[in-house]
Amino acid sequence: MINYYLPDGTYPVIIPIGVSYNSDLEKVENITLDVANEIIRDFPNLVSDVEPSIRFQNFGEYSINFNVVFRASIFENQFILKHEFIKRLYKRYEIEGIEIPFPITTVNLNKQE
Repeated sequence: MINYYLPDGTYPVIIPIGVSYNSDLEKVENITLDVANEIIRDFPNLVSDVEPSIRFQNFGEYSINFNVVFRASIFENQFILKHEFIKRLYKRYEIEGIEIPFPITTVNLNKQE
């Protein structure tokens, strides 16, 4: 059993994201933090004295992967936070031309004669 209200009553919210290998990672980091700070301003159910952070994690098969980390004031707030952050970030990435890749499989058929 886990008591999410102890010891301090705040909860880390980790949101995994992947961007295309063609991305400018400095731009990705700046835009993502900008959106994260918007969320902190607009949602009082976050711990606003803890800055959101970004940590690049690995080179995936289709993307460069990273996590955005927030702190929610209570456990239940993580769900609306993730919901709003993903919607806003997706829209902003679209405006800025940042691609969120998805798996693609290429099949080459050899024509036998």
